[in-house]
Amino acid sequence: MTSTLSRSKKARKTLAEQDINALSTSVVRNKEERDIKTIDFIVRLPVEIVYSIFQYLPRMHIQRYINVSEAWRSKIINFSPYWSTIRIHSPNSVEFCLMPYITSHIRNLYVTLPPLLIEKVIKLLSEKPLLI
Repeated sequence: MTSTLSRSKKARKTLAEQDINALSTSVVRNKEERDIKTIDFIVRLPVEIVYSIFQYLPRMHIQRYINVSEAWRSKIINFSPYWSTIRIHSPNSVEFCLMPYITSHIRNLYVTLPPLLIEKVIKLLSEKPLLI
């Protein structure tokens, strides 16, 4: 009877260990799946490929792309072809807000703003660009 009890305890212990192992494997698998879902592929790609991708992103959604992560923001701001020609029609535009960072990339600038804001744009263009 004692040996049957002992085997029964061993069997329950073995089953409990198997349950714990299965649960911990499941937790690890779920964490790995979560990590896979949050990988920022832009950080892992070579700059040339990233810039090729950026060429196809619509400019009207630039604010979304800049807010994805610091890596995206930095790569977008440093992508000079994206900023070589800009048009500023509003002081709320992304281009206007990014002026301190993108001035070194601007080759053609079209501004339709009130005179006071045009003076601000000129001042921003004359200052040294900020670094990200």
